[in-house]
Amino acid sequence: MMKKKQSKKNAPLSNGRSLNPDEAALWKSVTDNVKPLSNHIKTIKQPTPAQTITPTMAKEIKRPTNYHNSINEIPPKSDWRTARNLRKGKISVEARLDLHGMIQSEAHKALSGFINSSHETGRRYVLVITGKGRGGVSSGVLRSMTPRWLNQSPNRDKIISYTQAAPRDGGEGALYILLKKKRKC
Repeated sequence: MMKKKQSKKNAPLSNGRSLNPDEAALWKSVTDNVKPLSNHIKTIKQPTPAQTITPTMAKEIKRPTNYHNSINEIPPKSDWRTARNLRKGKISVEARLDLHGMIQSEAHKALSGFINSSHETGRRYVLVITGKGRGGVSSGVLRSMTPRWLNQSPNRDKIISYTQAAPRDGGEGALYILLKKKRKC
């Protein structure tokens, strides 16, 4: 024996009963105002092409920082009390730069400009906040690149030393920088 196929209007509910005429009219009024969802396919943007590396950029990437000749160490002729007080955060910072949210090229440009303007205006003690980075130990790109940038010319010529900031000023995610006095002409 074959079962008759029921129309959608009078199709039985999941519990086996059919809609009465009032329920069917109500259901029809609800479904008359409903528009089916479109089959809108989300388009995915194509990734931007990688920046081409110029020969000068490649040299910069390959050339490691000369840590043996680094300005990170306290120079023998510098005032050790000043260096110690700077390291402990006992000297008030005259200017600060926050690199959070910047991409590497923006941060490099901002850091160089900040060091130059601070030196030109006679500031000696500045703070650069790099952030700790996301993830594991020393994972921050800006955190790892900032010492390299400080050791490069023209920044290196304006800096006596730098050290990790005290916890209240950013700790591992910030650096105190001791700038040279501006020479009077």
